[in-house]
Amino acid sequence: MESDSAKQLTPADRHVAQRLKEYCDRHNITYKALAEASGVKSQQVSKYMDAVNRIAAGRLYYIARALGLPVSYFYDGFETEGGEADGFAEPASDYDGQGAETEEVLHLWSRIEDHGFRDAALRMMRGLTGPTEQD
Repeated sequence: MESDSAKQLTPADRHVAQRLKEYCDRHNITYKALAEASGVKSQQVSKYMDAVNRIAAGRLYYIARALGLPVSYFYDGFETEGGEADGFAEPASDYDGQGAETEEVLHLWSRIEDHGFRDAALRMMRGLTGPTEQD
């Protein structure tokens, strides 16, 4: 028998759960380790990853923070039916979740605590890529 919470899962909820599970599998992060880092019970983390329970916005924030990821990471690759944004949403950015390398760069970036090193890394990336529309 399907639980009430499973009946309420949307395609977006399932996508978020899948992204969480894939990230943890790829980085060898156990349910227990994620539970301890994010303040969630291990059994609940298991239910999130298996898409049994949906992840509340506030809880997703703490999970993302524990993993050193932006919340938007969990929505990368998810599109509404027809591929168009709904409502008042702006068009998708150039990022659009370009894969494992981008994921790794974001993860590593979040771990750089020294702002001087961050500035130096940005200068290096700008030098490697040349001018952009924002420059």
